[in-house]
Amino acid sequence: MRRVGLALLALLLTAAPLRAEDEPVAPEAYEETELRLKTAGIDEAMREEIHAAIRKGVAVLRKLQMRNGSILGNAGQTVLGGLALTHAGIPEGEAGGRAAMAWVLRKGRKTVAAKTYEASIAAMLFESLERTKAEQKYLLYLHALLRRAPRSDLGYWGYRSSGSTMTPNLSTAQFAALGLWAAERAGAKPDLKMWKLHLDTLLKAQTVGGSWGYYAPDDPGFDSHPQRMQEYPTGTFMGIANVAVARQALQELTAEKPEYDARIRIALARGKAALRRHAQWVLTAQALQGLMGHYPYYRLFALEKACLFLDLEDVGGVRWYREGARWLLDQQLPGAGGWSSFLDADRRAQLRGSRLTLHPQAQHTAFALLFLLRATAAYHPVTPRPVGRAEVTTPSGDAPAPDKDDAPITKAAPPLLIAQGALARLEKALAAKRLMRLRPVLDAMRLVGRIYRSSRSESGFASPGHEVWARRVDETMLQLAGRFRRAKANDRLLWQAVGLAALDAMPNLHARIAPRLMQAVLAIEHDKAFAGAYPFAWYGTAMEALRRIAPPGLAIWLGERALASDPELWWRSSTAMTALGGLAPALPGRQRHGAARAVWRHLEAFRRRSAGNPLAANLMRDIQVLMHRLASPAGEAADLPPIGGLDPKSTLQRLEAWWRQHDKPDDPLWR
Repeated sequence: MRRVGLALLALLLTAAPLRAEDEPVAPEAYEETELRLKTAGIDEAMREEIHAAIRKGVAVLRKLQMRNGSILGNAGQTVLGGLALTHAGIPEGEAGGRAAMAWVLRKGRKTVAAKTYEASIAAMLFESLERTKAEQKYLLYLHALLRRAPRSDLGYWGYRSSGSTMTPNLSTAQFAALGLWAAERAGAKPDLKMWKLHLDTLLKAQTVGGSWGYYAPDDPGFDSHPQRMQEYPTGTFMGIANVAVARQALQELTAEKPEYDARIRIALARGKAALRRHAQWVLTAQALQGLMGHYPYYRLFALEKACLFLDLEDVGGVRWYREGARWLLDQQLPGAGGWSSFLDADRRAQLRGSRLTLHPQAQHTAFALLFLLRATAAYHPVTPRPVGRAEVTTPSGDAPAPDKDDAPITKAAPPLLIAQGALARLEKALAAKRLMRLRPVLDAMRLVGRIYRSSRSESGFASPGHEVWARRVDETMLQLAGRFRRAKANDRLLWQAVGLAALDAMPNLHARIAPRLMQAVLAIEHDKAFAGAYPFAWYGTAMEALRRIAPPGLAIWLGERALASDPELWWRSSTAMTALGGLAPALPGRQRHGAARAVWRHLEAFRRRSAGNPLAANLMRDIQVLMHRLASPAGEAADLPPIGGLDPKSTLQRLEAWWRQHDKPDDPLWR
């Protein structure tokens, strides 16, 4: 059914073949896009490639756009293509977006409003440009329709915006949430009851591995369908993005209900662990010019939403935008300039050597452009600055202001005074047992830690005062990370959220904390308080903290000690492999070989004990992706078997043959 839903979306957005030519544009016309690319750390040469690809993609969509403003008369194509054109930062793109809006009001008003996908995308399109009174009225009408659409007992949207019960699912829910958020930014009144219903559904639907399935949890097909437990990368990207936007819509409610906020924080930590894992799956497969499942452009669209909503440029050591953009640049059709179905390396080589031409498809071109443009920056829930033509008025992030009775932190204050002030607030909250204040204070400590790290030299502490401060903070953070183990049952949820916040702050402290955190990782798993959904969240955050600290020898430790041969401890193995995959590009060749050898020994032990474990196939995918990243840190093929299905037996056979050939420290692969 998941494929049926996505196939329906593709059918609604099907286009006809046409060609397009490049159009020169003055640099000032895409100033906003240039700023977004620099934010992602893209170098000048690649920025020029991306700008050229965007111009060609815009030209393709404009040639597919008919004189009446529609894209081939199709409502879905028109609003999706119009949205991509609007965000292109090019005058020709804005003209195309306005033409699409005009067509919707003249010809497609009822057709667009009748379906969730179209209505939601149209809301984003209309919000993206200055509106006439008629356009604003239609936008508010779309918001009113989408508000009524989620099933009262499920919290997801179906395919029709009128509230149809036809297959409510996460895909339609993703678009509906984006459309509602866009309309509310444009002046529509938020429906907090609806947002809470949707957020509650997302919390309930999250899988043990931090991802989300296609169905709502109370759908009749949920319990009996294998996708309920199956890891689903696009579901991870969509689910965590919707949690982030729903949480922002409900920020006043969550501030008043600390237990509810703790549940959300734990869900986000689990979701981030799954996001790091699944981003590696998808981007590794694409870097090797493979394909993981269907709808790759749609998947990248969802990944971009998740990462920008969470303010992540680095996902577990992977520069998601750079890797995704490189793949899109390679996939762009020569000559025509748009995007069509996925082409592997052999197929692209055949096209280059023949007269055969593939024609671009509007939906693929639009999704590719929206990723390249980092279009989510225009409707980021917590954007601190105006973007494009739509001013953002929402808060600038989760970092709380200092207590009113504390001296304010200013940029002019010396780093040590800032650090000491943050620690004083933390110790004050602990002494007063102000549990609800601990989490925001820890959030502030994480930001202070960044300033502290940037203030000290490579040779050590900037002063004896810094060293004293660092030792006190190290001890406090380690205690807080495991404090939930001693908490009373009614306080445990809050202490779990505190523990995650402490782990998240650790990478900004001194690297001396790493060995003790490693010990905690190995010691904590059998504690009776370490149960339910929390282990995956805790280990995911701890392993990411270690990866960012990156102490010497971490790669070998992850391969030899952090991986667990017991399938029941799959969360430790999964998060350790994700962390090791994120380290791979920075490791010397011999260290990569040593880590790969440690992983291989783990695989042998794991295989003997994983029979009948439903998560074994996913852990085999983790190993397969990790071996790719260790053997080919720059993204080259390295003769490894393609990342394909989840059959553990066939995967192991292919990996065994490859490993026998390359298990030599002096093999050219490891140089």
